[in-house]
Amino acid sequence: MRVLHPAVATALVGLLLVGSQQLSGIPLAAACLAAVAAAVAGARRRLLRMLRRSRFLMLAIVVMFAWFTPGQRLFAEPGWLSPTFEGLLLAAIHGGRLLIALALVTLLLERLPAAELLQGLSTLARPLSVIGWDADRLAVRLSLVMQMVTESSGRDWRRWLDDEEDWATPQTVAITAHPFGACDAWALSLVAVALACLVVVA
Repeated sequence: MRVLHPAVATALVGLLLVGSQQLSGIPLAAACLAAVAAAVAGARRRLLRMLRRSRFLMLAIVVMFAWFTPGQRLFAEPGWLSPTFEGLLLAAIHGGRLLIALALVTLLLERLPAAELLQGLSTLARPLSVIGWDADRLAVRLSLVMQMVTESSGRDWRRWLDDEEDWATPQTVAITAHPFGACDAWALSLVAVALACLVVVA
């Protein structure tokens, strides 16, 4: 990922995220296994931290789909306590998609330094300047949000609401500059074709 332009690497992760949300069944299971394995190999500590902070979201997905989706109940009595087969299937699908998203974002944050991630976000947001948005400002805000969510301690969330204590915002932000190369165009083309094939198969 580091050999690619930051904007290309960020766009690839975005394309993979979009493509993974279209998967189900065996393709989803294979993609989930591959994404989690890659994240464990390349960013195990960060992945564990992300999973720990997402445990209540995972639990909410399981409860909402398994117990509130109409369908065939796993056991008859008591009926109100039984999840449905269709609900468990939906919970597995959405939980797998969330796992893929967490794994891909973990790899992106682990492999791209903050300055390169800023450049990637700024480059991708550049077209929004047509409608008056400041691409650099938007990139900085997005990077700060990701940094606060992934790097800060969960015990400090109340401090995010304190305007008097600007504890997490750096005074200066550096954006690096990398030229586009031929491998960047090839990478985008190959991943776009692969995603199209996955969507067709799914």
